[in-house]
Amino acid sequence: RASGKIVLFSKLLTDEIILLLKLAMLEHDIDRSKVLTAVGVLTQAAEKLQKKDTLVDEIEVVHLQVCVKKIPTKNKTVKLKLPHSIRRPNTEVCLFVKDLDKFDRDYEPTVHHFKDFLHKKGINNITEIIPLKSLRTEYKPYEAKKNLSNAYDSFIADARIVRLLPTYLGKHFYGKKKAPVQVNLQAKDLAKEINDAIDNSSCIIGSKGSSSVAVVGHMKMSPADLSENVIAAASQISAGVAGGAKNIKQLSIKSSLSLSIPIYMSEGLYVYYL
Repeated sequence: RASGKIVLFSKLLTDEIILLLKLAMLEHDIDRSKVLTAVGVLTQAAEKLQKKDTLVDEIEVVHLQVCVKKIPTKNKTVKLKLPHSIRRPNTEVCLFVKDLDKFDRDYEPTVHHFKDFLHKKGINNITEIIPLKSLRTEYKPYEAKKNLSNAYDSFIADARIVRLLPTYLGKHFYGKKKAPVQVNLQAKDLAKEINDAIDNSSCIIGSKGSSSVAVVGHMKMSPADLSENVIAAASQISAGVAGGAKNIKQLSIKSSLSLSIPIYMSEGLYVYYL
């Protein structure tokens, strides 16, 4: 079913992509009008798909794809501060927390503690709280990790345990670009800390390939707001990646059902010695 949707979406975009590809090759600077055109193509194709298939009711996430010329020797995470929230309606958020008692096998007291803690802080946008101990025991099997990664829209984690999570979450999270965003649960304004983590994004520039992605919005956003997020993310990633903007080979946008639509292509070859 999903593969059929991708083929359908691809056919709808073919002519528009060829046009945009030519534009990207002729004009090498990112500008608002080009991004607006690309977002418009993505929006129109999504609307056509919705009309053809009434079963498509999920709000599509929009990604910015980044291709670098020189692959870094180690992963680099670029935190993105976006002008418009990427949070979708009814977003479900999972929070990973530290264990209150490392020696007690029962993790329910930890769950209750953090539920009360968040309630007292006036925070009610967390769907699920999973202590580290629960992650180690309940989500150890391959299928359990896979199901967990698909169960929630956003994942955030207590900054005190975030370094331990790759071992327990594995490729289902980090390979699918669902790495939890760290939050400081001791922050003075905890509501702002958590909302910033949910509303914004990040891009992990990987050391094992030239391509990386970052969530920059969704298809229910206005074209203007989505375009501003794309431009802001592109600017921050260009500034944060090793070698700067000169190390960016190509930038594209896409949804989970679409082909990539280029918005920037560089000329020549730039090698940055790390």
